[in-house]
Amino acid sequence: MKEAEAFFVALLGGLEGDTGAGGVIPLLTAAHGTLPNPKPIWCDSAPPNSAQPYLTFNEASDISWDTSDTQGGELLVDVHVWSEKPSRQEAVDLMNRIEDLCFDPAWTVSGFTLVYCRPQRARCEADGEGFHGVVTLSVIIGHG
Repeated sequence: MKEAEAFFVALLGGLEGDTGAGGVIPLLTAAHGTLPNPKPIWCDSAPPNSAQPYLTFNEASDISWDTSDTQGGELLVDVHVWSEKPSRQEAVDLMNRIEDLCFDPAWTVSGFTLVYCRPQRARCEADGEGFHGVVTLSVIIGHG
């Protein structure tokens, strides 16, 4: 759906623009010495042999609420954080920053109106190689 694609572009821009102290980019570059390559992407898991921490995101659900006089939809978006550290702290720090960044952001969603964006839930679990965290965002997007 076009709303999801437009939101993903805005989300990636918001993450890449978070360069202040304690931001997503400084947290990633502190671990890598530079921004990871490839950059955060839309997929279910970190690519094989990718430097970590690593971020991915995907659409958990997309519900249209178009009516005769209103168009838009609700998205549930999962932002995944992958960390190889033996402690969950790195993943949790990134998750906390993502939650702060995605609470009613001032991003522009090209061609749409971002009505609402809030973290809905977060979890962080050991995955056998480190920690995998997921922040689920609830997003409402209107047309125009």
